[in-house]
Amino acid sequence: MKKYLIKCFLLTFVMFFGVLFGMQMASEGINKTRGIKDDKFKPAFLVSKADNEGVIKADVLGTKVTSEDILKKQKELEDIKAFNFFSEVGNFISDSIDTAANFLLEKIFGNS
Repeated sequence: MKKYLIKCFLLTFVMFFGVLFGMQMASEGINKTRGIKDDKFKPAFLVSKADNEGVIKADVLGTKVTSEDILKKQKELEDIKAFNFFSEVGNFISDSIDTAANFLLEKIFGNS
């Protein structure tokens, strides 16, 4: 199960950056086709280092993100530790289906 989740995460990660790369290439293609540089068309993904020490700035689809923002949000999430009802229900349903499937497969194929 762990391998499956890791593969799914890696595939999602690759697909996400593939989409960003495609949007970047399309933006550059539009600029080349038009023959002029237009400030309305910004790159889909732009990473730059800020003047501050160790701070990295990124623009993802027009949204400005810095490494400080990410660290603040991570700290907030760690502090919250809230109970998520839907997550718990989803985990219960998942475990129940997994147990039932294992039971059925064991009964069908048996240990012969």
